[in-house]
Formats: sequence, structure tokens, C-alpha cells
Amino acid sequence: MNLNAVITPVDKTKPVGHKDLFLTQGIKTTAASKVLEDYVPPYSATVVTRLEQHKLATAAKLNCDAWAHGSSGENSDFSPVLNPWNPGYTPGGSSSGSAAAVAAGLVEFATGTDTGGSIRLPACFCGVTGLKPTYGAVSRYGIIAMASSLDCPGLLTRDVTTCRKLFSMIAGQDKSDAISQNPPRQSTPKTKLNIGLPQEYFISGIDLEVNQAVRQAAQILASQGHQLVDISLPHTQYSVAVYYLIQTAEVSSNLARYDGIRYGNKRTSFGAEARRRIMLGTLPSPAATRINIMNKLPKLEP
Repeated sequence: MNLNAVITPVDKTKPVGHKDLFLTQGIKTTAASKVLEDYVPPYSATVVTRLEQHKLATAAKLNCDAWAHGSSGENSDFSPVLNPWNPGYTPGGSSSGSAAAVAAGLVEFATGTDTGGSIRLPACFCGVTGLKPTYGAVSRYGIIAMASSLDCPGLLTRDVTTCRKLFSMIAGQDKSDAISQNPPRQSTPKTKLNIGLPQEYFISGIDLEVNQAVRQAAQILASQGHQLVDISLPHTQYSVAVYYLIQTAEVSSNLARYDGIRYGNKRTSFGAEARRRIMLGTLPSPAATRINIMNKLPKLEP
């Protein structure tokens, strides 16, 4: 089955597929971009090394939207990823290859990153389990950055039990990532929780099947003794606008290092989506703001 999910095959007998943003020592890492088409990193990401310490080695590097820019798997510079259940459908993105490879049985499980839905969307579209951890729960060290203050490394698996087990392996503080931290507490299965249901999430436009599934899941939790609490998150309406300001500004900054001088190909190798985000990100950035202010100041007489 050719799903265009695998960029670099390594060893089919190994269990782990890594989204091609995770640096893997001695194994090509491209970010699905022709800028890094032939880049082989000298070290591995913390997530990769922690899994290797548990004898979970790399099977393949997996395709994604280039630089994690996208929600469909169609923005890879090499080829779009196909949905294994129906190749005419999108697998979701940006961790498209990770979800497709797990769903198709090409790997036992895979890593992914989630900045604005990039694990959750492909998990939903491909029918697998996806986990976007709390920001800082998993080290970002050695993962090619999209938007540094939003990126969350996570997992895609076939079931929740496996996902939970693997999360315990990769989570925790890392001295190489200043924002990483140890989980504050571990809940036991017997713990009764107060579970919030934000009213702003159940509004006009929500998919009817999604609405029904979430409410059914909530009732199952309630039947197990957990308390459902209706809450309000009044700033939800601003979340998308804020996301696009932060994300594009940080994308513009993070991609500035790929100048074709130190490593990688020239900036002319950037795809259309990367170029759009770089240009959008220059507008809200502090440097652009300073330039605009300076241009509006009155000229001083010599």
C-alpha cells in the first residue's frame, strides 16, 4: 500500500515511526521540505533517545505537511499523504504520515507534533489514538520548530493503553529544554475527577456526530462517578486570531535560520505555504513594528 506516508524507510522490524521533524542521528530528517532534502542530523531528539533507551528503535521517518504547515497532509514538498481508509480523502495534518502509517499497520506507533491540531486532526481522520500533551510535558529538544511557544510533541497509537504507556517513557524534564517539566501529579484510575464542559465548545457549526460522540463519552465518565461541570471559557472566540498572530510570527523567526549558508538548500527551495507564513509572520513581529514606527517619525533636519 503506497500512502506516501514514509519519507525515509529504515527497518521494518522496528516499531517506531517518527514524524520527519524529529532529528534522528545518522538518518535523514527533512521536515518534508526540499530545503532539508539531504540533511542528516548529528544527534537525535530527546523523545527519540528516550524511546531508544526502552529498546524502541526507528522504523521509518514519516511524511508530514512541510515544516508542519497545514492540516491536511497535502503541503509536503515531496508528495501528499493519502488516507489509508480511502485514498481519495485527506488523512489530516500536519502529522499526516504518522497517523496514516499507524492506521495502515506500517508502524506500531508514531510520534507527532501538535501546534494547532496537528496530532488531533489526523488521529480523528485516520481513526487512531492521538495525544497532544500539556505544553512542556514532553521535551521539544531536537525537534524542528514550527512555533516554539505552541509546539507540543506527542504520540499516535492504535489504542489508549499503549499511548499512556509510551507517554510515561517520553514525558518529563529535560535539561536541554528550559520549558520542560515533570508532571505535577499522577492520577490513579480510582480518582474521581471534576470534568469541565466549556459551553463555547458546543455552539452552532459543530459537527452533529462529533457533538453526539463527545456528549456520549461525557455520560460514560459520569456513570463511572466523575462529576460533569458546565463551565465558560469566554475568550475562546479570540483563540484562532491569537493563534495566527503568534504562530506566523514564530514561524517567520524560526525559518530565518534556513539561509542555505550553514546547512540545507537556498531559500528558493521553500514551498508556497512556507513562503505565505513567513510573509504573514513579518507583519506582527517586533522588528517589523519598529520599522513601521521609525518610518512614521518626522525626519530630522541635518
